Amino acid sequence: MTRLSSDELATDGSIRNGFDYNLQVWVVDGLVCDCGHPEVMRRMRICCNGYQYRGMSIRSIPGHEIRPLITQGRTIWNSDGTDGPALICVPPKRKD
Repeated sequence: MTRLSSDELATDGSIRNGFDYNLQVWVVDGLVCDCGHPEVMRRMRICCNGYQYRGMSIRSIPGHEIRPLITQGRTIWNSDGTDGPALICVPPKRKD
């Protein structure tokens, strides 16, 4: 399955909204989302990073992904007015 949207980056290159591939977690407004795995998967151990880091700021977690900022003139502002402009990392063009 292919995702059609781009990730939104914060001014330091960390993920603001999207998927952090280093930690394998979804991020919304800079916070790690709960994984949604069933409770039975957590009985013996933590099921995944999404559960372990849920609700934490992605910037506070060691090893989080930092991407280079590529704007190509496209800038969007954070919905809460913090952190200045968030920049979109545009995916490379496909060769068809």
